Amino acid sequence: MDIIAKAENAIKSIMVKDKFNNNVLMLKTGHIRKFLTSVNLVRDRVEVYKMSSAGPERLSPELVAEIKFLKVKLLFLAGREKNIVGGFVEKAGLMEMIDGIGDSTAKFDEFARYIQALGAFHKFYGGKDK
Repeated sequence: MDIIAKAENAIKSIMVKDKFNNNVLMLKTGHIRKFLTSVNLVRDRVEVYKMSSAGPERLSPELVAEIKFLKVKLLFLAGREKNIVGGFVEKAGLMEMIDGIGDSTAKFDEFARYIQALGAFHKFYGGKDK
Protein backbone atom coordinates (compact mmCIF):
# COMPACT_ATOMS: atom_id res chain seq x y z
CA MET A 1 0.00 0.00 0.00
CA ASP A 2 1.34 3.41 -0.88
CA ILE A 3 1.72 6.07 1.79
CA ILE A 4 -1.14 8.17 0.46
CA ALA A 5 -3.64 5.33 0.72
CA LYS A 6 -2.16 4.36 4.08
CA ALA A 7 -2.63 7.91 5.38
CA GLU A 8 -6.21 8.09 4.15
CA ASN A 9 -7.03 4.72 5.73
CA ALA A 10 -5.43 5.79 9.02
CA ILE A 11 -7.58 8.93 9.19
CA LYS A 12 -10.73 7.06 8.21
CA SER A 13 -10.02 4.45 10.89
CA ILE A 14 -10.20 7.02 13.70
CA MET A 15 -13.54 8.50 12.64
CA VAL A 16 -16.40 8.01 15.08
CA LYS A 17 -20.14 8.57 14.85
CA ASP A 18 -21.60 11.62 16.54
CA LYS A 19 -25.11 11.79 18.03
CA PHE A 20 -26.50 12.54 14.55
CA ASN A 21 -24.77 9.46 13.10
CA ASN A 22 -22.25 11.59 11.17
CA ASN A 23 -18.62 10.56 10.89
CA VAL A 24 -16.43 12.96 12.87
CA LEU A 25 -12.82 13.19 13.93
CA MET A 26 -12.04 13.65 17.60
CA LEU A 27 -8.37 14.20 16.77
CA LYS A 28 -7.73 17.93 16.51
CA THR A 29 -5.63 19.65 13.86
CA GLY A 30 -3.28 20.89 16.57
CA HIS A 31 -2.38 17.33 17.52
CA ILE A 32 -1.12 16.62 14.03
CA ARG A 33 0.34 20.09 13.52
CA LYS A 34 2.58 19.88 16.59
CA PHE A 35 4.11 16.64 15.41
CA LEU A 36 4.31 17.78 11.79
CA THR A 37 6.27 20.83 12.92
CA SER A 38 8.80 18.59 14.66
CA VAL A 39 9.09 16.36 11.60
CA ASN A 40 9.54 19.38 9.33
CA LEU A 41 12.37 20.72 11.50
CA VAL A 42 14.20 17.40 11.17
CA ARG A 43 13.35 17.24 7.45
CA ASP A 44 14.99 20.63 6.93
CA ARG A 45 18.16 19.36 8.61
CA VAL A 46 18.06 16.20 6.49
CA GLU A 47 17.74 18.28 3.31
CA VAL A 48 20.76 20.40 4.27
CA TYR A 49 22.70 17.20 5.05
CA LYS A 50 21.74 15.65 1.69
CA MET A 51 22.94 18.73 -0.20
CA SER A 52 26.27 18.88 1.64
CA SER A 53 27.04 15.16 1.84
CA ALA A 54 28.80 12.92 -0.67
CA GLY A 55 26.64 9.92 0.29
CA PRO A 56 23.18 11.32 0.93
CA GLU A 57 21.43 7.95 1.00
CA ARG A 58 22.58 7.41 4.61
CA LEU A 59 21.90 9.78 7.48
CA SER A 60 24.51 10.92 9.96
CA PRO A 61 24.35 9.45 13.49
CA GLU A 62 23.22 12.86 14.77
CA LEU A 63 20.26 12.91 12.40
CA VAL A 64 19.39 9.31 13.24
CA ALA A 65 19.28 10.34 16.91
CA GLU A 66 17.02 13.31 16.09
CA ILE A 67 14.66 11.03 14.20
CA LYS A 68 14.55 8.56 17.07
CA PHE A 69 13.77 11.46 19.42
CA LEU A 70 10.61 12.08 17.38
CA LYS A 71 9.24 9.02 19.17
CA VAL A 72 9.62 10.84 22.49
CA LYS A 73 7.69 13.82 21.18
CA LEU A 74 5.01 11.54 19.81
CA LEU A 75 4.75 9.64 23.09
CA PHE A 76 4.37 12.92 24.96
CA LEU A 77 1.49 13.98 22.71
CA ALA A 78 -0.12 10.54 22.92
CA GLY A 79 0.28 10.41 26.69
CA ARG A 80 -1.61 13.66 27.14
CA GLU A 81 -4.71 12.31 25.42
CA LYS A 82 -4.39 8.55 25.30
CA ASN A 83 -7.82 7.75 23.89
CA ILE A 84 -7.65 10.22 21.03
CA VAL A 85 -4.00 10.74 20.14
CA GLY A 86 -2.80 7.37 21.42
CA GLY A 87 -5.33 5.55 19.25
CA PHE A 88 -4.32 7.61 16.26
CA VAL A 89 -0.60 6.91 16.78
CA GLU A 90 -1.33 3.19 16.97
CA LYS A 91 -3.68 3.02 13.98
CA ALA A 92 -1.38 5.18 11.85
CA GLY A 93 1.61 2.95 12.70
CA LEU A 94 3.80 5.95 13.50
CA MET A 95 6.10 4.25 16.03
CA GLU A 96 6.79 1.38 13.66
CA MET A 97 7.54 3.78 10.82
CA ILE A 98 10.01 5.73 12.94
CA ASP A 99 11.70 2.49 14.00
CA GLY A 100 11.92 1.43 10.35
CA ILE A 101 13.75 4.57 9.19
CA GLY A 102 17.14 3.62 10.58
CA ASP A 103 19.72 5.71 8.71
CA SER A 104 17.91 5.76 5.36
CA THR A 105 17.21 9.17 3.86
CA ALA A 106 14.62 7.61 1.52
CA LYS A 107 12.68 6.07 4.41
CA PHE A 108 12.76 9.34 6.32
CA ASP A 109 11.51 11.22 3.25
CA GLU A 110 8.66 8.72 2.93
CA PHE A 111 7.83 9.14 6.64
CA ALA A 112 7.78 12.95 6.31
CA ARG A 113 5.45 12.71 3.30
CA TYR A 114 3.22 10.32 5.26
CA ILE A 115 2.89 12.81 8.12
CA GLN A 116 2.01 15.55 5.62
CA ALA A 117 -0.58 13.28 4.01
CA LEU A 118 -2.10 12.51 7.41
CA GLY A 119 -2.55 16.22 8.01
CA ALA A 120 -4.08 16.74 4.58
CA PHE A 121 -6.57 13.88 4.94
CA HIS A 122 -7.42 15.00 8.47
CA LYS A 123 -8.35 18.42 7.11
CA PHE A 124 -10.16 16.94 4.10
CA TYR A 125 -12.33 14.68 6.28
CA GLY A 126 -13.39 17.52 8.52
CA GLY A 127 -10.73 17.65 11.24
CA LYS A 128 -11.04 20.80 13.29
CA ASP A 129 -9.19 22.68 15.99
CA LYS A 130 -12.20 22.89 18.31
